[in-house]
Amino acid sequence: MHVLEPYRNDPRFSYQTNDISGQISVKSVGSGLKESEEVYLRFGFCYDDDDNRYVAAFRWDLFKLSPEAQQMWRIREVNEITYLHPDYFRNAIMGDFARHYSMYEAFRLELRTINQISAAISRPNLFRHDYVENRPRGFEALLRPTLKEFNDFICLLDSMMSDNINLKFFQNDVPLERDVERKDGKVQVERKGSIQVLQEWIEARFRPKDKALMEEMFATFRKIRSLRNKPSHAPTDDEFSIKIAAEQRELMKSAYGAVRSLRLVLANHPGAEAVDVNEQLADGQIWTI
Repeated sequence: MHVLEPYRNDPRFSYQTNDISGQISVKSVGSGLKESEEVYLRFGFCYDDDDNRYVAAFRWDLFKLSPEAQQMWRIREVNEITYLHPDYFRNAIMGDFARHYSMYEAFRLELRTINQISAAISRPNLFRHDYVENRPRGFEALLRPTLKEFNDFICLLDSMMSDNINLKFFQNDVPLERDVERKDGKVQVERKGSIQVLQEWIEARFRPKDKALMEEMFATFRKIRSLRNKPSHAPTDDEFSIKIAAEQRELMKSAYGAVRSLRLVLANHPGAEAVDVNEQLADGQIWTI
């Protein structure tokens, strides 16, 4: 995967991906790149039996690269049995349309749908940003499975979840502060966290027969917040391990599941039925690989 890293991290290149396929190109002629460095390339993704992710590219597209650029790709070539992503095969080989969203794309669309429900029930957006039109850099499968890259991803994910909650959504329904007694017996006012406010608001309005869905949802929000706080208070050495990529994939599955659950909960609110939910989101047609 890290064959893509120089292009994603270099602002002189346009690097675009929907987690199924993508393309790389030079942004402008006067970019300062040598002719041998210029790359125009389409790519896709493939997997091995353990769901480890790799980059796939057509030989003809690689042939058109300069010898220097070809060499960079060649030294990262792997001798493994892999399988093209089903939707990449369907689109690039068969000329058909992709049928599912990636969980990264679905996550952002869930945020947008939640905000549409917010408007339908006459409230400010629950999330300040949905990131549909402006995908954050690094919000994708890790290109290099290192502890630093994983921690950076956690920070980004938490900023799109807990930090992204708009407290104006709750209006005056939930107190945003609480009294806390100190060890010396004095009482001080403490501001509640955004996750706590969201949980109190939902639990006051929704009483499902099975609370497991909501409990798992809030547990995921808190887990991601906890993981974000951990590296900031306990610096550690960096580490490279393919297991980190698998850990990130499982965390992203949980994050997508949490915002999907939140959307399903809010859909029970009177007025929310006016919002048309995307067919793929409604049916859960999402790739988690």
